[in-house]
Amino acid sequence: MRKRALALLTLISLGISPALINLPANAAPTFANYVTFLTDLRSKQIDFPTSDVPLEIQVQLSNPTMDVDTVYFTLQDSAGKEIDSDEAFYYSFDPPSKTVKISLTIYSFSIDKKSLPLSLNTKVSFTQESGKLSLTNSIPLNIKQPDVNVVCKQ
Repeated sequence: MRKRALALLTLISLGISPALINLPANAAPTFANYVTFLTDLRSKQIDFPTSDVPLEIQVQLSNPTMDVDTVYFTLQDSAGKEIDSDEAFYYSFDPPSKTVKISLTIYSFSIDKKSLPLSLNTKVSFTQESGKLSLTNSIPLNIKQPDVNVVCKQ
């Protein structure tokens, strides 16, 4: 509760009306209330990695109810094995909506053809005081299948 009060005071001091960003009290929070992907991952084609491939993702993060703790981004293979991860901490957000760059790497040594498809999984975790359950989202990545001439790990 103290965090929320401090956040509301910060909004007011910045000249932002809390009423403009608060969700209605009876509205169930959805993933889209907190995370918007500015990079279109569904249409972006990524070549099968023969070396490490950096993946830069622009994301708009919002904290309309001032009770988000972290947003965790995980790159996973088809078996659910974590390849890389990044996270954003909301306590440092000023103002409560911010565009951030998430940096992940598809490590060539960690995947083979059987690992596909890869997905970007995102989890929004709330403060314990909020009593809210985490929100999750998964986006499959469009990885181009390797050419016949590319030797894949067995």
